[in-house]
Amino acid sequence: MRDPAIAVTPVAQSPDLGAIQLEVFDANRVTHGIARASVEWVALSRETWNQPLPHVLTDTTGRAVIAGLPPARYAIRVWAIGYDTVTQRVSVKAGKVAQLPVRLRSIACTPVVTARGPVCM
Repeated sequence: MRDPAIAVTPVAQSPDLGAIQLEVFDANRVTHGIARASVEWVALSRETWNQPLPHVLTDTTGRAVIAGLPPARYAIRVWAIGYDTVTQRVSVKAGKVAQLPVRLRSIACTPVVTARGPVCM
């Protein structure tokens, strides 16, 4: 059963539109897909990361599909907890599915604990 929080768009689409199929992997362990990585996209003709952008999450195998895109060049930004953010560019053509492998490098994460109220030692 698919996790309802994971949004993967079906590839079926109009012949005038294109799609991007992503596979997001750990750069050090290419066989391990990164589940629930966030994926945002914007057409380069209106590239501005300061406004809300459409996004999806990868499935449990690290895959996501973005369908129904007008032909254009897109900037794709991908990130996940414990990994660096990566931005890649890809061209989308009408009636085609562009393949985009994405490798994220793991980073050291230091947990931060914040106490509220009295702390007894």
